[in-house]
Amino acid sequence: MNTQTASTHVSKEKLVADLKVVVADAEELLRATASQAGEKVSAARERIQASLATAKVKLTDAARTLLSFVLLTRTRLAATELEEQGVRLIEILIWLATVLFFLGIPIVFAAVLVVLVFWDSNRLLAAGLLAALFVSFGTGAALIARRRLRERPKLLAATLAELERDRDTLGQP
Repeated sequence: MNTQTASTHVSKEKLVADLKVVVADAEELLRATASQAGEKVSAARERIQASLATAKVKLTDAARTLLSFVLLTRTRLAATELEEQGVRLIEILIWLATVLFFLGIPIVFAAVLVVLVFWDSNRLLAAGLLAALFVSFGTGAALIARRRLRERPKLLAATLAELERDRDTLGQP
């Protein structure tokens, strides 16, 4: 968010807060003067009530504008986070495919070579040991991959944090 947008956002928040105070004060004044009679008091009360109605409409409009601004900002943040996660996932998949290709082929050739070397004496033992080795490496790789997936940042974490702050701010009187 640029500086001008941020200052506009703060100004609108202050305006909404100030209008809420004015409305509350005017309503309190109307309640306090309800028992007083007189032509001037009645006229003043009517003007205050009309001004109060106008202020409530303007307050609603300002709050609606502020809320739409907040929602737009949060939606943009969510879209940016989704895009970053997508790029990160594609990068991981590309590297994973590269690793599988460049390490897979030599491993297969090495396994075939070991079986051929022990063809006459212990080819079944050599094949079994190679299979056990592959399974143990595969299990280790799966455990590492699972740990890495758990370490990744929670999807839309920044957006959710901002929405929590917005809810807390809007929940205050």
